[in-house]
Amino acid sequence: MSVLSAITAWMKVNQEGIYATRPWKVYGEGPSVLPAMERVGRLGFNEGGRKDLTSEDVRFTAKHNILYAFVMGWPSQKTTIKLLASNSPHQPGKIQNVEMLGHEGKLRWKQDDAGLSVDMPSQKPCDHAVTLKIVFA
Repeated sequence: MSVLSAITAWMKVNQEGIYATRPWKVYGEGPSVLPAMERVGRLGFNEGGRKDLTSEDVRFTAKHNILYAFVMGWPSQKTTIKLLASNSPHQPGKIQNVEMLGHEGKLRWKQDDAGLSVDMPSQKPCDHAVTLKIVFA
């Protein structure tokens, strides 16, 4: 599959989390966040020093009472978003529902002091980052 075809297929599944959204309070979490923050302020391109993103790396966008969490790698069974813990200072409210864009079924999820934990379906809806649609009260 060509690069352009892959991007087009990914955008078709995940467009809801991209178009007409805004940045959230925090741009992301995971192992790649701290090194990226350390590079801020350096001149020139810095992509060469970036490590591959994993399922622990999450990026966020928001729209009204919905937060979109882009999980940058496919977790084997479960993913936990620590910034969405019930006691987190970033937590924007009580979570009502969690869905995965492009996935037809319901997801099992739980929010507690460790974070928002989501059981992943057996099949991923796209080949790259997957998007969780998190609806708040």
